[in-house]
Amino acid sequence: MSSGKRALYLQITDTLRQRVVTGVYEPGEVLPPIPDLAKEFGVSAMPVRQALDRLKAQGVLVSRQGLGNFVRQLPPLRHHGTDRYRRRVWLHAGQAILEGEAGAQKYRVEQEVRELAEVDATEYVAERLQIEPGAKVWVRRRRTLIDEMPNQLADSYYPLAIADAVPQLREENTGPGGGFARLHEAGYEPTHGIEEIVVRLEPTEEETTLLDLPDEMPVIDWTRTVYDQKDRPIEVLLGVRHPLLVKFAYSFNFED
Repeated sequence: MSSGKRALYLQITDTLRQRVVTGVYEPGEVLPPIPDLAKEFGVSAMPVRQALDRLKAQGVLVSRQGLGNFVRQLPPLRHHGTDRYRRRVWLHAGQAILEGEAGAQKYRVEQEVRELAEVDATEYVAERLQIEPGAKVWVRRRRTLIDEMPNQLADSYYPLAIADAVPQLREENTGPGGGFARLHEAGYEPTHGIEEIVVRLEPTEEETTLLDLPDEMPVIDWTRTVYDQKDRPIEVLLGVRHPLLVKFAYSFNFED
């Protein structure tokens, strides 16, 4: 193992975490005993123990008395950036996007509506909705849980004209197919969108509490802007994702 400036236990932490992420250690699998890992990395037991403690604090591993250290059992929800938006899910099957995606992967989904309100658009939201900063918008703030584990905070913003035209957006339950189905029925056909994804190293105290994040755990900021058949932005969603409970996947074609 490298003897560079980065502490040995942090190097071991990174290596073990990468093995979990890449599937070398699968969900539910027990890791090798500390003496075996120490021998592999060419170190004493102390930095290995520190690395394992750090991974347990971050929620990557769980320990079972007398049995060892196991990879967290719940694998991440696979978020397919194209298939999840197909009309067969939210229009024909009558399932909200996350409901259809999680159901296909045998997860149970719960959604808590945290707030329904008229608010001033921030510059970030206004730019994507193509309105003036400070203009009034309608927001739906939710928290979603996968198998009872918080995995996302999601705030959807709509221009007031659209919220007025689609009154279900002002209600806790938007009905079968979710907001996209109601927009479709009102003549605002969701046709295309843009997703922006970044990792943020310092979640807020509220995010840490609501997502049940371990110390020093980053979050994934996920912005989705949806446009209708007239290329008008009809929704901006600001999501904060638990980094261990989501996996992003995108298919693509090579075209001229």
